[in-house]
Amino acid sequence: MIHNSTRFERTKEESHTDALTGLPNRALLHDRMTQALSQARRTARPLAVLFLAVLVAPVVEEIIFRGLLQRGLMSVLPPWVAIGIQGLLFGAAHVSPDRGMGNIGLALVLAAVGVVFGIAAHLTRRLGPTMIAHAIVNAVALAADCVRGDIVGRLKEATSGAG
Repeated sequence: MIHNSTRFERTKEESHTDALTGLPNRALLHDRMTQALSQARRTARPLAVLFLAVLVAPVVEEIIFRGLLQRGLMSVLPPWVAIGIQGLLFGAAHVSPDRGMGNIGLALVLAAVGVVFGIAAHLTRRLGPTMIAHAIVNAVALAADCVRGDIVGRLKEATSGAG
């Protein structure tokens, strides 16, 4: 039993580090950001959620997907293929097991967003504009999530008070 637990912890640690350098990888960053966002929501720290979702995530994700991945792929593939691949990977990176079948629509929409951001980064040869656009998309999504949460909360209050 202890041996399996040790093996699980070692496998988990290996999945969050680069095999060659031993440095933290994107999976660890995504895991830590997801944890931070979840904790901020639970502890009612809206400024932390706002900071991570609107400022940190767009910068980090644009550097990874459009800066490193897309440019790397474009060195060996035609631009339209590289843009398509990074878009699909961008959508897939936002899949979360707790969303269930909701992942399909989310992944497709975010893959399309990734392609649009990829085209913009390719045409402008800059990440700044896509970082700003990404921050705006995240801010709108966060605002919609807050409004939806408020509406759901009010509906729950109304139905529990009526019964």
